[in-house]
Amino acid sequence: TTKRAFIKGYYDPDELFKTISKKLAKEEDRVKMFGVIAHELDEQMQFERIATLVAIRDKEKITNYVLVEKDKKKTIIDKKLALDNLVIQALSKQVKPFYLKNTQPEVQKFFTAYQYPLKETFFLPFVSADGLEGMIILGERSCGKVLKEQEFEIFNTIISYSSALLYKYTSYEKLQKQL
Repeated sequence: TTKRAFIKGYYDPDELFKTISKKLAKEEDRVKMFGVIAHELDEQMQFERIATLVAIRDKEKITNYVLVEKDKKKTIIDKKLALDNLVIQALSKQVKPFYLKNTQPEVQKFFTAYQYPLKETFFLPFVSADGLEGMIILGERSCGKVLKEQEFEIFNTIISYSSALLYKYTSYEKLQKQL
């Protein structure tokens, strides 16, 4: 079942990056930053499922993570995960994009329990010096097309750009929490 009435199999990579860049430049909230990236990837590339995993911080360090998946009408998943959670420990070791099928059994079990397809689910990790800042979790594309090298290049560009913004924002965020 697809979640869209009209499915397009194409998108403009330059427009995708331009839109994400413009929207992220205005954003000052970590959770919303990941939401912007997920929303734009979904709008342009059309995924059946898309979720965000975002690091939550106190003054100095990451304290836990929140996994959120929203549909247009409702929140499907909103789960807090502790740093000692086996899934978080496994995901924290990932620094490059990867497929669910290529990860640890506990991660596979966790996401397949939420009906994420083992073979098509793809993860985009955003890592800083402090560790895993967050991830975008992409289900299968609505058009049924498999991700190709061009998409991997686009994802890496988005990750690099966004990670630089997150690094800058994290310093600002730490300063704000100290005041």
